[in-house]
Amino acid sequence: MPYDPGDGGFLYAPACERTGQLYCPPGLPVALQLTLKAGSRSAAVWAAMLEGLLPALVNARRTLAVTFADSGADAGHGRLARYVQEWLEHEEMRLGCAPDLALFSITRALHMLSDEGRVGLPLALCPTCCRTGAGRLRVIFVRSPLARLRSFFHGYWFPSKGHLLPPLRENARGEEDHFETWVELILEVGSGNRTLFEADDLDHVAPAFQTKLHSVDGNPYVIFAVEDVAASMQRVERALCRRPFRHCTPLPKFPAGAGVASNRGSRRPELELSPPVKTLIASFYRHDLEALATLEASDAAAEAGADDG
Repeated sequence: MPYDPGDGGFLYAPACERTGQLYCPPGLPVALQLTLKAGSRSAAVWAAMLEGLLPALVNARRTLAVTFADSGADAGHGRLARYVQEWLEHEEMRLGCAPDLALFSITRALHMLSDEGRVGLPLALCPTCCRTGAGRLRVIFVRSPLARLRSFFHGYWFPSKGHLLPPLRENARGEEDHFETWVELILEVGSGNRTLFEADDLDHVAPAFQTKLHSVDGNPYVIFAVEDVAASMQRVERALCRRPFRHCTPLPKFPAGAGVASNRGSRRPELELSPPVKTLIASFYRHDLEALATLEASDAAAEAGADDG
């Protein structure tokens, strides 16, 4: 402390999207469909804000910060054991989990403690997941495909796995273009190359839209483009205020965390992509690009019909 609970790094809550579910705040008729590397961490914080969890999370963080304050190895170990027993183990018992499953769950709750100082929380402090979002407004998070690819490649894949790439030829300027080679590999043959890419890697580059969407299971949907948070917020609020939801209360401000691309320039000089790679990206993400291209027109139409009904 001090810290900003509205920042995207405040809370790490990937359970809903990693299990193929949606974030569904009980008191608000929305279902958030997150896309990895498209502001997903900030969107998870926003889901907690929509659910009204933020005050309890801030209080829990302060409590745990004091509890785990360094006061000797023996005292620290005892406090950690008390946290496990009083915060986690009792919940596993209440849910009727078998001992081996309870041990696995508790271990997962602590696996980020030593490296990142994060601990898992009881269910009451976690954002609510749902499977289908029936009767809710589906909010689908989308980001420029090229920005997503570069964010994942530079921020995670290359620093940890870059040594796995095959030797590269230099381009006309005498530079090795690792990124372009990686794009070709992961988009063209990624699903069949287990030497280079794990399932988690493929999840991070998967399109937000697998097909051209007209509806989502018969439910209305809006697109949340993380490059323009302000317009996206207005789009969600307008849709919620119309029939059948009639929920016209302003929403909490979307947290501008590290994963949000709004109004940020590139942090490094980027090489111009070759035409074949541009074509590959356009083909692989064609439905995402179509969705982003139609946002401006749909916003204009929404403004024109804002007074209907």
